[in-house]
Amino acid sequence: MKERLKNNKGFTLVEIIVVLVILAILAAIAVPAVLGYVDESKKTRYIEEAHSIYTVIQTEEARYKALGNELNDDTYNNNTEYKKELTETITKKNCYSKSDVWYL
Repeated sequence: MKERLKNNKGFTLVEIIVVLVILAILAAIAVPAVLGYVDESKKTRYIEEAHSIYTVIQTEEARYKALGNELNDDTYNNNTEYKKELTETITKKNCYSKSDVWYL
């Protein structure tokens, strides 16, 4: 009988429960931290995209002015050709689809 008890290999139920509790505690600490990093990276990406769009708009406005055109409030609203050209430029430079360019 003593030989049989000595040959028992494996983990007891208590040891397995202790390991599971430790893993649960580590997961409870790690998951919110990882989610925080994901949210922060999304915010950074959105800011960078907005900056890229702003830069493209500034470039197109400068190009429009360099060609000798005046830029005022009615220029963009009444000039459908310029609107179309600006939309195409933004979609090409930033790989956005036309549906993503909602501000135009």
